[in-house]
Amino acid sequence: MLLEESQNIEEGDILYNGERIKKIGYNKYRNSYVNIIFQSYNLIPYMTAYENVEVALDIAGIKLSKEDKKEKILSTLNELGIDNSAAFRTVLKLSGGEQQRVAIARCLVTDIPFIMADEPTGNLDEDTEKKIIDIFKKLAKQGKGVIVVTHSNELAESSDKIYHIKGGGVY
Repeated sequence: MLLEESQNIEEGDILYNGERIKKIGYNKYRNSYVNIIFQSYNLIPYMTAYENVEVALDIAGIKLSKEDKKEKILSTLNELGIDNSAAFRTVLKLSGGEQQRVAIARCLVTDIPFIMADEPTGNLDEDTEKKIIDIFKKLAKQGKGVIVVTHSNELAESSDKIYHIKGGGVY
């Protein structure tokens, strides 16, 4: 449902799979169903890339053996162009583009149904941006919800739906 500028919502419920999000609990819903890729990365600066991704698994409550966890984290980082030597460096020793890819890996590793991304390709080179676009498209085809806020025309044009926000309105 699209809201007109004059419409105002005063009450109601937001449902996920027929259940009120309020009943699920906002924190549980956020931790279990929504992953956010922040424009500012929100990485933990004193941790390595590997540890930043590992934290996402822990917060989501995903239990894996030590070996399976390591394989999942490293393969996700590798898929995004972070090799094993970079994976074990503190994130402050990584470039801005590498930090952005760690933030994306942190999101992808948990296999949570919704991804909300704020400028996820802003610091990436053209080839890496295309790789991220392909990953997002693949995830959407698998049934994940992917919502992206971007200034990138290439990223926007690869989306199923585009909404332009200007002057407080959506068109």
